[in-house]
Amino acid sequence: MSTKNKNFGKMEDMSINIPKSYFVDICERLDKACEENNAKPILIGGRAINLYCFKDTRPTNDMDFVLKLSDATVLENLKNDFTFNSLEVRFNSNGKEFNLLDLETGVKIDIYYSRPINNFPLEHVTKYSITYPIQLNHETHNISIASIPTLVALKLYTGREKDREDVYHLIKNNYIDLKQFIEDEKTRIEFNDIEKEMVHDFRYSKKEIEKQLNFIINNFDEYKYDTQFVCNIAKKKRFS
Repeated sequence: MSTKNKNFGKMEDMSINIPKSYFVDICERLDKACEENNAKPILIGGRAINLYCFKDTRPTNDMDFVLKLSDATVLENLKNDFTFNSLEVRFNSNGKEFNLLDLETGVKIDIYYSRPINNFPLEHVTKYSITYPIQLNHETHNISIASIPTLVALKLYTGREKDREDVYHLIKNNYIDLKQFIEDEKTRIEFNDIEKEMVHDFRYSKKEIEKQLNFIINNFDEYKYDTQFVCNIAKKKRFS
């Protein structure tokens, strides 16, 4: 990894955005290590929101990936292949993720490989991932990224103000209105699958998802600037 990609200081400062060159470099190295081990990394989280909504300009100091593994034994090989230059591999004790920490910059890369995220199956993330082109130095670099309906579903029930805001921007920046998003063919296909996959979790029924989306879109301005309103909603853990 070239040092010129790292001249952006320590990343504890959330006002600093990970440079595109560094981000692309990391993605391509992850892709190479994964491809050699029959695996595939899918971008989720704040960086994915940035690409869809803010032309990758909103500050974020980490990266999140879902890792599609062909076999659990692949992890040991990946652990060795991911250890390049200043990156250090740290496995989480919860058994569902590991982290890559850049010791020079403080950038953290979270990689989820086992167990659902917020009870959401990782298989759905990988099934509906898409290829997203990033332009850098007059070249196109393709990365795999979670679809917008997947990101919306993932963020609906985390209970954080930031995630409700991300849902709002995902819809407002990519669709004419909520109706267009809900009626979009890709959204309908995905939400049908989510409902089937999450049959024992009412939170992921199409009816409940649409209810929460209507609440967010119609009340965003109110709860975004009213601290007490946000606190009350967070306590309920559901937008009812």
